[in-house]
Amino acid sequence: QRKAQAQCTQIGVAMNETDEQLLFPFKLYTMLEYASDSSYSSAVSWSSDGRSFAIYNTNIFMQHVVPRNFKLTKFRSFTRQLNNWGFTNLYENVWRHKYFIRGNTDGLQLLRRVQIKEPSKRKIPENSAQNKDQPNEENFSASRGQYLPLGAMEYCPRIDNEN
Repeated sequence: QRKAQAQCTQIGVAMNETDEQLLFPFKLYTMLEYASDSSYSSAVSWSSDGRSFAIYNTNIFMQHVVPRNFKLTKFRSFTRQLNNWGFTNLYENVWRHKYFIRGNTDGLQLLRRVQIKEPSKRKIPENSAQNKDQPNEENFSASRGQYLPLGAMEYCPRIDNEN
């Protein structure tokens, strides 16, 4: 975190320890500035207008550029973070956010992590259509220890272990 704060200070943005939720955009900006001015510009760089960035070589990008600023090891994890922060994939590995613009470090403070929706916790009534195929005592086959569709028990003989 201290490294990220130092990087953010380098690009002219003061950060507090309470600004931890904003670290991703600042780290990403710093990473792109570094890569654009280094030998890694062939792997990732800003667009000519500075309103998007492109990743040209995911292997070099993940092996040499990303580890300087992130603990991510998989490209899919990196793209998930971009999606979580509201970035749009314009086309293959070209990303954009309306507030993420080269030279506009003030805009980085406007980026917000998108809320991840939690699965619905509503209870399904026992006799609803959605609950018909759910396991229960009526459709459990003692002979095989498997659940059968409702009504199948009418055709299955009961097996008793009374020998």
